[in-house]
This record gives sequence, C-alpha cells and structure tokens, in this order.
Amino acid sequence: MGWAGGTYVARPVVQAAKKYISDKKKRAAFYVAFNKAMEDADWDTQNEAEGIDPVFDAVLRKMHPEWYEDAE
Repeated sequence: MGWAGGTYVARPVVQAAKKYISDKKKRAAFYVAFNKAMEDADWDTQNEAEGIDPVFDAVLRKMHPEWYEDAE
C-alpha cells in the first residue's frame, strides 16, 4: 500500500461505519479489526482519517497511546 493509499480506503469506510453502525461498542470493535488489517498492510497515515468519527479517534488513541503523549 502506498504511503497514503490507506487513507483513500479508510476515510469512506469510517464515514460508512459511522452512518450504518449505530452501536458505538460494535463500531469500536469494527474499527479495531479494521485498523489492525490496514496496519498489517502498512497503513501509516491513520491520523488522516481522524476527525470523522469520535469513536474511531478514541480507538486510535487506545491502540497507539504513544502517538498522543506529546499532545497531552
């Protein structure tokens, strides 16, 4: 996957999940599985999919707290 190729997949997926998976716990579980699969394919621009769904953002913070240490 190209350096930002994952973002072109992730943004519409996050938008669709937010629209169609109303249960936040189920949506969070989906995002964990989705992020793991994308990261296994070398996605490294996850921050470009932030700001669409607070549930996605929270999952990303939980999966990678070290990315946010300087921001706190």
